[in-house]
Amino acid sequence: MQLTVDYVRERQLDDGGFFFAREAGTPSVEDTFYSINILKTLGQEIPRKEQVIRYLKGAQRRDGSFSSIEVARYVIEGLQELGADFTVERGFRDWLLSSSRHDFWLKSESEIALELFEAATSVIRMTGMLEDVDVDRLRRDLAAFESEEGGYGIKRATLSGTYYAVRSLWNLGFDVTGECHDFLSKCEIMGVGFSERPMTYPPVIYDMYHGIWLARATGYSIASVEGVRNFILGFMNGNGGFRYFPEMGISNLENTYYAVESLKFLEMKDGLPRADELPVTTR
Repeated sequence: MQLTVDYVRERQLDDGGFFFAREAGTPSVEDTFYSINILKTLGQEIPRKEQVIRYLKGAQRRDGSFSSIEVARYVIEGLQELGADFTVERGFRDWLLSSSRHDFWLKSESEIALELFEAATSVIRMTGMLEDVDVDRLRRDLAAFESEEGGYGIKRATLSGTYYAVRSLWNLGFDVTGECHDFLSKCEIMGVGFSERPMTYPPVIYDMYHGIWLARATGYSIASVEGVRNFILGFMNGNGGFRYFPEMGISNLENTYYAVESLKFLEMKDGLPRADELPVTTR
């Protein structure tokens, strides 16, 4: 996938960060995170690695907080991929525990609630702070989003909602083997991949990633790995980047990340490790 490698490398800016529209001249933490992961997955060195580390660390505020829980997740996981340390100081600890208060999630009626919940639990896991939260209470919070269809969502089960909920449970150290297999089977399109809701078409690149991650984390057997691989490769544009829709669209780093990660998970034979077996990015 040399075209994809070149597509990513061409989007690095002078300060080490990345942005899918390089001509804009301003990098983003999100695109930098995507680029690091794409290049690492494809077996590439990160260009100007020390500059990238400085750029990511610069996203943290003086008081230890971040502009959002998503930015914190991108920075900390990006540093982890680069083998760099992240210091958990009091300001960050207080901000994180305040940002992940359980009452927000129960009151929210937006699908973004589950996405933010997953980001918060991911940061808690990566920074070794699971002992600072009540994981059983957080699990009960998630139960409020469980649907009779067998998945998770705000008003009805969706593949994305199920992904965020199950990944949150995984982040918190729970065994997710066998979770939501009935719903996942309803969202599977034989020889193609997964869709956001049962009986909907076409799937977008996010759907593929969410479904494949769930399959590998929970032990679900994908009907045709080769068919799914070929369908994902059909999202690639001529410049090496990947698009959102299977038929047409522009490339960006986010879509390319989801495509490359999906292909990586497809190649896994033994599923995902338990979250508590993963390294912690702190010092």
